[in-house]
Amino acid sequence: MNYNENKFRSSELERSDFMASKLKRMTFVLTPEMEPLLDGIKKEMFYNCSQSEMIRTLVDAGLNAIKNDNQRNPTKQLV
Repeated sequence: MNYNENKFRSSELERSDFMASKLKRMTFVLTPEMEPLLDGIKKEMFYNCSQSEMIRTLVDAGLNAIKNDNQRNPTKQLV
């Protein structure tokens, strides 16, 4: 699967307007185990995207997975 045609593609954005008005910055720390995994995913699936675009896509996919799981199992508690 190739995620280089996602909604965050740089060429489709007017970066200065979009970045200044719509996005907020966040910083997080990677564990030593996460770094090689993210590097591998970047090379295999997001080779034509920025690291920021990759992280946004992965976070969005994770949040959607949690939402879908909660809809299937409404009694399951989030950790």
